[in-house]
Formats: sequence, C-alpha cells, structure tokens
Amino acid sequence: MSVVILAPFTLAWPSAMFAIAKRDDAPRIYQLVFRWYGIVLLFATFALSLASTIVFDLFFPPAYHSAAPVIPIVALSIMFYAVYNIFTTGISIKRKTWFAVVFTTVAAFINVGFNIALIPLYGSMGAAWSTLLAYTILTVIAYIVNQRMYPIPYEIGTFVFALVIGIGLYTCSNFVAQKQGTYVVWGISLGALVLYGGCLLLLGMLLVRKTRNNSGQV
Repeated sequence: MSVVILAPFTLAWPSAMFAIAKRDDAPRIYQLVFRWYGIVLLFATFALSLASTIVFDLFFPPAYHSAAPVIPIVALSIMFYAVYNIFTTGISIKRKTWFAVVFTTVAAFINVGFNIALIPLYGSMGAAWSTLLAYTILTVIAYIVNQRMYPIPYEIGTFVFALVIGIGLYTCSNFVAQKQGTYVVWGISLGALVLYGGCLLLLGMLLVRKTRNNSGQV
C-alpha cells in the first residue's frame, strides 16, 4: 500500500493541491479527488490484503500462517493514513501545518497507550489493532479540524458505506474459504475481489449521476 498507492500520491498531491486552491470551485475539485482516490484506496486495500495473504500462505511455513489476520488490519491502517493526508488539505492551504504536528503527537500517544494495553493480551494482533485505532483517530481529528478551517464536501457517508461492504465481503470470503483447498481459496478470493470492484464501480457511477443531476438542477 505504501509503495504502490501512498508514496506516489504523497509526492504529487502538494503541488496539485495548491494549484487547485486557486480555482473558484476548489472545494468541489477536492471532493472529486477524495471520491476517486478513496475508491482506489478501498480497492487496493482489499486486493493487496487478499494477495498478501495468498503469498504468505505460499512462501511461509504453516507455523507462520496464524499471523495472516494481521495483514488486512495493517492494510487498513495504511489506508486511513492515506485518507488523513487528504484531510490535511485545509491546514496546508491556510498555512497552519503546525496542526499536523499536534495531530501526529496525539495519535502517537494513543498508539503507545493502546500498545501497552493490547500487546500483553493479544501480541502481534494487539499491535496491529493499536496502529489501526491510532490512525483512525488521527484521521477523524484531522477531518473535524480541517472542516472547521476549510470546509470541503467530502462524501464521507459513501466512503464509510463502501468500507463496510469491503470488510463484510473480506470477512465472508475468509469464512467460506476455511478448510478449502488452495485453488478453491484462490477462486473465492478472486470472486470476492471482482464483486467488490463491481460494487465500488457502481457506487462511483451513482455518485457521478447524482452530481450531474445536481448540476442540471442548478
């Protein structure tokens, strides 16, 4: 996730963000960027979680397979951090980037606190959940502060809905794939990926149609 999605976007986004800020319809453009970047993030998180689990099963001894559930949790953590980068648009445009230091400091303390509480009980899973919770809280804080500073009509409800669908499909596919042969598991994973990709594409098309209808009414 970091190499394929996050790093290229992080390099390109700052210059694009300030160029967009000069436009009269900047909030609308930021909304569109979040819409499609969010769809790409969700699909990549789902796909790379499935692919990483398959690679893990293929190239690591069975003794390590119990650690596979950590993979999607870490992938979700990176996804939330990528969303956080979008939600800092306001503080960047308003030249108040010191807020980012506050956000990350708070998230770091939260992460440490969850690590202290969860690692003794759940080991590596506790560490993974600590990271996910810290990044989720970091993203929420950044969203709230930035919306007060520079309101952008992000389609949060749609994003959360798509995220819940992805979590449900991933969980169901893993449940169905239990005690199945290797090729059956691959088939189930591929089917779940195609289904989720179709759901995301449908959501994107519905949002485009909604936008066109609103533009027509205006």
